[in-house]
Amino acid sequence: MRAPVLVLALGLLAVACRPAPPPAQRDAGPPARCEDLKRRFVGLREGAPRVCATAADCTFYVAGVVDCGGVVDQATATRLASYGESIKALKCPGLLQCAPRAAVAVCREGRCREESPAPAPPPR
Repeated sequence: MRAPVLVLALGLLAVACRPAPPPAQRDAGPPARCEDLKRRFVGLREGAPRVCATAADCTFYVAGVVDCGGVVDQATATRLASYGESIKALKCPGLLQCAPRAAVAVCREGRCREESPAPAPPPR
């Protein structure tokens, strides 16, 4: 009677000791939904007008969804943020961990652009 119990216990132990899948795989949203949202995100980002009158019209869009962000017009950034929130809430695979950006959003010749920040003046 001990042999069947031991075999059953070893079988359960083998199943219980399998490594858990990474959280992105275990909790990921439906692949088709994730791909659809990412495709819409990229399409919106690529079609962004990036038109501006002042630097206040420009901002960075959400980072970590399909790349580490960039500069677009405010209206597009708001729409991209909505897609980004949905993609992150679904825990879609492929999300990125991005380093902080050392750049500023500016308006140059009527277009939103990303530039390095102006260097600090030398100490006096």
